Amino acid sequence: MGTDTVAVYREPAIPARSLGAAIICCGGVLLSALVAIVPYAFTFGLAGALLATAVVYVSLRRKTGPFDVFESFNVYSLVYFLYFGAGAIFVKFNPETLPGQCLAPYITPALLLGLVGYVAFTAGYATCFRRTTPAVVADFAPRGLLPFFIPGVIGFAGHVAGSVLNRLLARGMGIPVFTSALSQLSPIYLFAWFLVWHSFWAGHNGRLQNFVLFACFFPMTAGVIYATVGQKALTIILLLVPALAYWYARHRLPLKTIAAVILVGVFVVFPVYNTYRSQNRSLPVARKMDQTVRTAMAWDRSTFFEQSVLASMSRFALITSPAAVLRETGRWVDFEYGKTLIIAPLATVIPKAIWPDRPNLLLGHDFGRTFHLLPYTDRETQIAATAVGELYWNFHVPGVIIGMFLLGAVYRWIYKKYGEGGTRDSLRKSAYLMFLVLALLGEGSLAGWASGFVRLLLIVSGLMMFYRLAGFVRPIDDAAVVSGSGTP
Repeated sequence: MGTDTVAVYREPAIPARSLGAAIICCGGVLLSALVAIVPYAFTFGLAGALLATAVVYVSLRRKTGPFDVFESFNVYSLVYFLYFGAGAIFVKFNPETLPGQCLAPYITPALLLGLVGYVAFTAGYATCFRRTTPAVVADFAPRGLLPFFIPGVIGFAGHVAGSVLNRLLARGMGIPVFTSALSQLSPIYLFAWFLVWHSFWAGHNGRLQNFVLFACFFPMTAGVIYATVGQKALTIILLLVPALAYWYARHRLPLKTIAAVILVGVFVVFPVYNTYRSQNRSLPVARKMDQTVRTAMAWDRSTFFEQSVLASMSRFALITSPAAVLRETGRWVDFEYGKTLIIAPLATVIPKAIWPDRPNLLLGHDFGRTFHLLPYTDRETQIAATAVGELYWNFHVPGVIIGMFLLGAVYRWIYKKYGEGGTRDSLRKSAYLMFLVLALLGEGSLAGWASGFVRLLLIVSGLMMFYRLAGFVRPIDDAAVVSGSGTP
């Protein structure tokens, strides 16, 4: 018996390469349409490339252990994107915030220069110091109360000395040598403040110790905020320290606390501090605060929005600094060829006792005046040069590439030495916080960042050595978690 065969028709298979080519073509058409429709599409593309560089590196690198939200690369990348990517988009849509309309054509080229610098920074971070060992205080906890109070009191006195120096400068008076030297130790207060919170979350101390520490450090922290009123970044960081310590002690992120601090920073700290800084510097702090409150109480909704949201976004738009450098360097402003990168850090680090004729450098103010970002009558405002802007000012594009590569390498060394691993490693994490704050403020001036890095490294190294010689540390294995310690 014969059987009938039925022919089944099949669609010809589409080669994978052809399908991929079709997707690319469709994507190209869509991208072309978006370029024609979306305003400032090239600026958006560069900002997207900046963000994509960070995402690609974090996704492809080989890293053991849990993801560290506050790794130096992540923090610097976020701040860098706000300064360059988001900042460029903001000033494009709000050109009235630019210090001069003639700066607008240089915003996108400055963003392209920033992208080149960030790629070099990522390359330096990815390739250097892979096998750096942790600091010698790894796996150690503080013993007793003195490891908290010694840096806390010294740092508090440093902030008070800094406040005194600002008043003396405002009145045109001389600077005492001891007061100037003491003010250089002010960053150590962050070490103590973080150490208190991290030890609390990690359970290193008993209830009585925690009570004594918080009873003393809460008033001191309020005093630091009062003494440094006008420094927005420091206030926000001091408020964020408990959340940072909680992350490193328990690897859980208190998102509600961080969101609350951000809202307070935008809607309270920025408007109040900006208004405070506009008051007469020679007035007492109490009177300046009284005038600030009176001025803020008279605002309507529109003014409050401008002083809070728009002011905070304008503060992050540091893209204007490299744009001004691109506009004027080589035309009206000469290249520095390393002058701002060498002389300025020396003048910042060396005390007047050793260098009596040391110049009083106002790097941000001098930069703003040089590149016409400040009016001639302004004698107080500081303009951040940014690392990219300062490197271009000194050595053109090669300086940006090489300098940002080295900067990425240093950030990698900082994290490997003080930040990586060690959940209950209070001393090393406290040291890392000071360097992390330096990473947040690193775009102000590369010369200032370099001098701050050297100063912090000397302070941290000396402090750790003193702790070990004085017996102020104990192995974490012997520091059992105390019952009844802090809970979130």
